[in-house]
Amino acid sequence: MEAAFNRNDKIAQYRKMKEIDEYMGRMRAAVQNKTADDEVRREFFLKYLDKSIIDSKHELESLCMMQKLSKMRIARLAGGEATTDDDTPSTSGKPSGSRGHGHGHSHHHHHAPKPKPLQPFIITRNATQKAVFGLGYPSLPVMSVDEFYQQRVDEGIFPDAEKSAKINQAQAIAAARDPNEKEDEEKAVEDQLIEEDDPENLARMRRMDEYKDVVRRGDGNRHNRS
Repeated sequence: MEAAFNRNDKIAQYRKMKEIDEYMGRMRAAVQNKTADDEVRREFFLKYLDKSIIDSKHELESLCMMQKLSKMRIARLAGGEATTDDDTPSTSGKPSGSRGHGHGHSHHHHHAPKPKPLQPFIITRNATQKAVFGLGYPSLPVMSVDEFYQQRVDEGIFPDAEKSAKINQAQAIAAARDPNEKEDEEKAVEDQLIEEDDPENLARMRRMDEYKDVVRRGDGNRHNRS
């Protein structure tokens, strides 16, 4: 209940401070230039006093909080020094007054064992990312491009230099040929197949004729067409 009251009080003070700042921002120039009347000047200075009172309350609250923290710190330090003094053995062999006369030499301090340090661990996902993106990954090259290509040639995956040269030469010759000449050669081969009654060519032509009988010119995907 007290916390809720303090919260509401702080919200009200914040809103009041905001209203005071807006009012003083509007009237500060008129008051400084002495163009405002006495009532406005009186209201301005009353608002200024209210603002100073709220600021002082905030400063007092901060000082009280700092005082409490300082007292807690002093008490904690004093408790630590007292514990240290109690744990230190007496050099004269006489029991200290705080321990009592009956427990001078027979009292033994049992210190709690220190906990073992935690072992570091690595999240699997982070370790995988480091291995992929280069941290802890052998990213330095172990062979040149020529050595890699020669390895693939030895494995039979890539063609050797002689075969590559022949392939490139054939591709260059095919690209430099006249397209009409290529078309004439294809037509000549087709005419020769027709004259020789090649069975594969005849079967292909029959399938093409049947397809043209079933599928008329202009037919196709007529879905959603009127």
